[in-house]
Amino acid sequence: MPCRTFRPLSAPHNAQGETMRHRPLPSPEGFGLAKELLSHVCGSLPQLIICRALKVSGLAGGIELADRLLASEGGDPVPALHAYLGISGHHREKPFEEAIELRCNELTSAPLDGGILLKNLQLIGQEAGLDETETLLVFIRIAARLDGMLHAAIRPLLLDCIDPVMKLNLDVLLGVEPCTSERLLQPAAPLAQSGLLVTRRNIGSPLEARLEIPQGLMAGLLQPLASPAEVISRLVTRAPRGGLGIADFTHIASDIRMLQLLLGDALDSRRVGVNILLHGSPGVGKTELADVLARELDASLFTIPAYADGQVHEPLERLREYRLAQGLVRSAGRSLILLDEVEDLFPYALW
Repeated sequence: MPCRTFRPLSAPHNAQGETMRHRPLPSPEGFGLAKELLSHVCGSLPQLIICRALKVSGLAGGIELADRLLASEGGDPVPALHAYLGISGHHREKPFEEAIELRCNELTSAPLDGGILLKNLQLIGQEAGLDETETLLVFIRIAARLDGMLHAAIRPLLLDCIDPVMKLNLDVLLGVEPCTSERLLQPAAPLAQSGLLVTRRNIGSPLEARLEIPQGLMAGLLQPLASPAEVISRLVTRAPRGGLGIADFTHIASDIRMLQLLLGDALDSRRVGVNILLHGSPGVGKTELADVLARELDASLFTIPAYADGQVHEPLERLREYRLAQGLVRSAGRSLILLDEVEDLFPYALW
């Protein structure tokens, strides 16, 4: 049950041996996960997604990836890519497209291995009411930030194209029926409403600008999560305990009694969508009142702050954090969410 505040209360060769020319791949910044940790965190699932991408981009895309893997000129890049994707034995002797198809089938028939990241996302997805495909969409977005090879493989399919084409290419990467991503990425669909992933119409922009996730989400998923309670503690901020008590608000005692009845009934019946709008000049005690109400009702108080660590949180980012918190705290028992400076969110929210 959110408690909202109002204040005034974001050179290779082709199959025929001919020299091919291609533009160099961009060098994405920020891939900070050590290579030896990638399989532990992401499993073999990035290999499957890369194979699906290469079924679209073909040999040219594979050679670009292999050149990136070698990070040097000369030599035959294809064996390096075979090794990276786990293509071994007689499959290496097959034509490139056939070898990719065979490896894709191997990975598809094996149990899904997305490492720590996928296990954590599945735990979050259960709390947020997401299905397997929605969870895999979030996996692709986060894993592409951790694995430069995955980013390079999917980038041409997701960036330099119009929105419907991007979503059809996402269907290929997910291995699902066409138009599935179109349905799952609708603004009113569970995935966007969960706050975990939203799309933007930013053709040619970085992947991070076209498929957006909340700040701090990725960092919270790189170590195993043991329970829904640990998910909440990592991803949702608890409001600090205030210094006032109910005796400090005797001047609005009748209003507090009304709020206690309204919120208490909602907490007891686990009814969602009950909102209180606290308004007033800065410093009159709106946040302290929210803290007092939570303590009097024996409820946990979580917060979506407008400012943290000396920085302003952008309205769209706070809206995503709010939606994510709403989905996660359902399992936290008696809980309230304090959304500060809510008026800044009105132009962006689909309340």
